[in-house]
Amino acid sequence: METVEASDYIFKVIAVGDASVGKTSLTLRFATDKFESDYKLTLGLNLTNKNVKINDDGSEMLISLSIWDTGGQKSFAPLLPMYYKGALGALIIYDLTKRQTFDAVDEWVEDVKKHCEEIPIVIIGNKNDLTDQIKVTTQEGTEKVNQIKTEWKNDVFFFETSAKEDVKVNESFKTLASTILKIVKEEEDVEEPTFGTQVRGTN
Repeated sequence: METVEASDYIFKVIAVGDASVGKTSLTLRFATDKFESDYKLTLGLNLTNKNVKINDDGSEMLISLSIWDTGGQKSFAPLLPMYYKGALGALIIYDLTKRQTFDAVDEWVEDVKKHCEEIPIVIIGNKNDLTDQIKVTTQEGTEKVNQIKTEWKNDVFFFETSAKEDVKVNESFKTLASTILKIVKEEEDVEEPTFGTQVRGTN
């Protein structure tokens, strides 16, 4: 994985959702531009680093995303507070071919709120390449996200992705990174920043 020494900021983000929705495949597609169809089920945690360049009012910032990909099994729920701690953004992922994972999105949103307050989130419907197996429509996803937006104090985004075909993967992660950067920069302008306390600048 990539080194982080030269980055301007380090942002911890979490990828959560039910088991087997594709959290690891999305994270590794973003970090390595590779896809494997036989990923083993994540037991506990995968930690991945990826440097991304973000335009900040005409200047280029190098952001290191520390992506914590958590296993979605209920048996690991007691460990989640440790994984959530210090996260500045979250990707909440469901499988477009499994309606129960979509129904669980509200529960994951509540978990994020409980442990991280209302940080920026990206809702992702994954596996949109499996067109003949899709059980959750784009309209349903959009309606779900719009409902979350009415109650969420921070930014909420929605993408339908394919880790296999590399559809909207980079856009999902970079949108989250850009949003976090904007918030952190705003916090640096106030006397006692609160949002960016887990962010390390190198400038």
